[in-house]
Amino acid sequence: MIREALAGRIAKEPDMQVCGEAANLTETLTKVKTTNPDLMIVDLCLKEGHGIDLIKRVLAQNDKVNIIVHSMYGEETYAERSLRAGAMGYINKQTNPQIIVDAVRRVLEGKIYLSPKMTDRMAQLAIQGRGPATGDPVERLSDRELEVFENK
Repeated sequence: MIREALAGRIAKEPDMQVCGEAANLTETLTKVKTTNPDLMIVDLCLKEGHGIDLIKRVLAQNDKVNIIVHSMYGEETYAERSLRAGAMGYINKQTNPQIIVDAVRRVLEGKIYLSPKMTDRMAQLAIQGRGPATGDPVERLSDRELEVFENK
């Protein structure tokens, strides 16, 4: 339902076109091959696999695809992981739909999109000379360890 609403919102923009939707990891990889999108919006929670793995697999298949993560998970834990995997943006699902359109435009311009709060957090950590993964013990988990932790 969310995927369809998001596709409908983007399709309303005169300068944007939705070239496909996918319900799972396998379908997504096939659609990327057949449609060659400029940008894709990925959820982290998938029926099959995990969004971080999907980002890595898509970019291994086509490194020209820009990826934005649109997820219910908190950006404090997942935004930086998503960027490390190769995504160019992170948006929480509770964000205003217009912000999503703005983020798509920004990423298509080659820029990174993060919420102002997350941008400030990452800048503050950089100023302090430490990476985001030094505070919360959950942030020190590898992507796979976190995936296993979530499924428990």
